[in-house]
Amino acid sequence: MRILIIGTEPVGRALAIWLSSAGHTITSTGFTDHLEEALFPGESYDWIAFAAKSYETVPVIFELQKHFDQMPPVATFQHGVGNADSLRSAFGRDQVVVGHLSGRFSMPEQGVLAKKWPGTLVLAEDSPAAGVVRSAFDAAQVPVSTVERADSLEWSRLFVQLAGNATSAILDMTPTDVLRDIHLFGIEWMALREAQWIIDLLGVPLVDSPGIPAAQLSRWLQRRPQWMLRPQLIGHVRSMWESGEPPLLAGLRAGDKQSEAAWFNGAVAQATRNQKRLAPINHVLSLLVADIAAGRSAWDTYRHRPDMLLAAIRAVQ
Repeated sequence: MRILIIGTEPVGRALAIWLSSAGHTITSTGFTDHLEEALFPGESYDWIAFAAKSYETVPVIFELQKHFDQMPPVATFQHGVGNADSLRSAFGRDQVVVGHLSGRFSMPEQGVLAKKWPGTLVLAEDSPAAGVVRSAFDAAQVPVSTVERADSLEWSRLFVQLAGNATSAILDMTPTDVLRDIHLFGIEWMALREAQWIIDLLGVPLVDSPGIPAAQLSRWLQRRPQWMLRPQLIGHVRSMWESGEPPLLAGLRAGDKQSEAAWFNGAVAQATRNQKRLAPINHVLSLLVADIAAGRSAWDTYRHRPDMLLAAIRAVQ
């Protein structure tokens, strides 16, 4: 197969290495570098993998629409909730596959993939295009797990990646250190409860898939008091981010001027607003990360200053 991979973050590079090992012809590019070269006239692909930052999705869509008269299937492996909807609006529901690549990756050398455990692909099978994507990974001998619905996979992934993500970015602290602070743990608990509430209201079933123990986390949140949940949530974030920084913190430390917060906590706030309700904790967390990234708020105001974040949260309660 001829496959275009858009995104040069670790997931995009892992996709490129694994798929090329099966003999597929891979073109890998970032949005800001060489995308036009990958889309020269007459170039065609069997399918396209999106592994770019969420805020790059819409600009990439515009570029693809200029090139393709007949769009090949698209599989998104991106963070958060909202990317698949943008792709469906542009290319049609049947053309878009939602996937998740679990595993902990590092890139010690250019083109060398080090895995802390074997990666597993999770695919939503509710798209007719899921078969062609799965066949490419089967040829690469990557284990594949499936879920019935794309929204289950998207919201389950978001749910397990919320804890310690925005707060660690705002405070420039590790997720584990955030959760060890009893007052900051309270922020995480409230943000997860807001997310759980809107997921339940939308009727989206959370699932347990490789690397995404969302149904288990939801049960913990429903059945266990905060004092019992806290050590389990610390263990969860330690496992989730042990090989690297959460994406929102990584973006701020890299100096990115845009943030994916709108596709994490912002997605919870937006979905709740669509139901004419409020998710104030997630709304504030999303805005703070976005404002710090854009330079509208000074990061030093919040860096290692839990009191400032707690004050911002109290203002909306």
